[in-house]
Amino acid sequence: MNDGSHLTLEGLNLIRTIKSGMNSYLFETTTLYSDICFAFLTFVVRILTFVVRIMTFVVRIITFVVIIITFVVITKAKAQAKAKAKAKAP
Repeated sequence: MNDGSHLTLEGLNLIRTIKSGMNSYLFETTTLYSDICFAFLTFVVRILTFVVRIMTFVVRIITFVVIIITFVVITKAKAQAKAKAKAKAP
Protein backbone atom coordinates (compact mmCIF):
# COMPACT_ATOMS: atom_id res chain seq x y z
CA MET A 1 0.00 0.00 0.00
CA ASN A 2 1.08 3.59 -0.44
CA ASP A 3 2.44 5.59 2.44
CA GLY A 4 -0.31 7.44 4.20
CA SER A 5 -2.96 4.84 3.25
CA HIS A 6 -5.32 3.84 6.03
CA LEU A 7 -6.13 0.41 4.54
CA THR A 8 -4.04 -2.73 4.64
CA LEU A 9 -4.21 -5.31 1.86
CA GLU A 10 -6.30 -7.55 4.11
CA GLY A 11 -8.74 -4.71 4.79
CA LEU A 12 -8.95 -3.86 1.10
CA ASN A 13 -9.56 -7.54 0.21
CA LEU A 14 -12.25 -7.74 2.90
CA ILE A 15 -14.01 -4.68 1.46
CA ARG A 16 -13.81 -6.19 -2.05
CA THR A 17 -15.26 -9.50 -0.80
CA ILE A 18 -18.15 -7.76 0.97
CA LYS A 19 -18.85 -5.56 -2.05
CA SER A 20 -18.79 -8.56 -4.38
CA GLY A 21 -21.22 -10.42 -2.13
CA MET A 22 -23.53 -7.38 -1.97
CA ASN A 23 -23.52 -7.04 -5.75
CA SER A 24 -24.32 -10.73 -6.12
CA TYR A 25 -27.17 -10.47 -3.58
CA LEU A 26 -28.56 -7.36 -5.27
CA PHE A 27 -28.40 -9.03 -8.67
CA GLU A 28 -30.19 -12.16 -7.40
CA THR A 29 -32.81 -10.08 -5.59
CA THR A 30 -33.36 -7.86 -8.62
CA THR A 31 -33.66 -10.92 -10.87
CA LEU A 32 -36.21 -12.46 -8.50
CA TYR A 33 -38.27 -9.27 -8.37
CA SER A 34 -38.14 -8.86 -12.14
CA ASP A 35 -39.30 -12.49 -12.57
CA ILE A 36 -42.19 -11.90 -10.16
CA CYS A 37 -43.14 -8.65 -11.93
CA PHE A 38 -42.99 -10.36 -15.31
CA ALA A 39 -45.20 -13.22 -14.10
CA PHE A 40 -47.70 -10.76 -12.60
CA LEU A 41 -47.80 -8.63 -15.76
CA THR A 42 -48.26 -11.74 -17.90
CA PHE A 43 -51.20 -12.74 -15.67
CA VAL A 44 -52.73 -9.25 -15.98
CA VAL A 45 -52.35 -9.27 -19.77
CA ARG A 46 -54.06 -12.68 -19.98
CA ILE A 47 -56.95 -11.46 -17.84
CA LEU A 48 -57.32 -8.30 -19.95
CA THR A 49 -57.22 -10.37 -23.15
CA PHE A 50 -59.99 -12.57 -21.75
CA VAL A 51 -62.07 -9.52 -20.81
CA VAL A 52 -61.61 -8.01 -24.27
CA ARG A 53 -62.74 -11.27 -25.89
CA ILE A 54 -65.86 -11.37 -23.71
CA MET A 55 -66.64 -7.73 -24.49
CA THR A 56 -66.17 -8.37 -28.21
CA PHE A 57 -68.63 -11.26 -27.97
CA VAL A 58 -71.14 -9.08 -26.09
CA VAL A 59 -70.82 -6.31 -28.68
CA ARG A 60 -71.48 -8.82 -31.47
CA ILE A 61 -74.61 -10.06 -29.69
CA ILE A 62 -75.84 -6.50 -29.16
CA THR A 63 -75.18 -5.68 -32.82
CA PHE A 64 -77.13 -8.76 -33.90
CA VAL A 65 -80.07 -7.81 -31.66
CA VAL A 66 -80.08 -4.24 -32.99
CA ILE A 67 -80.12 -5.52 -36.58
CA ILE A 68 -83.06 -7.83 -35.80
CA ILE A 69 -84.98 -5.04 -34.05
CA THR A 70 -84.31 -2.66 -36.94
CA PHE A 71 -85.53 -5.25 -39.43
CA VAL A 72 -88.73 -5.84 -37.41
CA VAL A 73 -89.41 -2.09 -37.06
CA ILE A 74 -88.84 -1.43 -40.77
CA THR A 75 -91.05 -4.38 -41.76
CA LYS A 76 -93.81 -3.20 -39.41
CA ALA A 77 -93.55 0.39 -40.73
CA LYS A 78 -93.82 -0.87 -44.33
CA ALA A 79 -96.86 -2.94 -43.44
CA GLN A 80 -98.52 0.05 -41.74
CA ALA A 81 -97.73 2.32 -44.70
CA LYS A 82 -99.19 -0.27 -47.06
CA ALA A 83 -102.32 -0.57 -44.91
CA LYS A 84 -102.74 3.23 -44.81
CA ALA A 85 -102.34 3.47 -48.56
CA LYS A 86 -104.90 0.73 -49.04
CA ALA A 87 -107.32 2.46 -46.68
CA LYS A 88 -107.03 5.75 -48.60
CA ALA A 89 -107.59 4.10 -51.97
CA PRO A 90 -111.15 4.33 -53.25
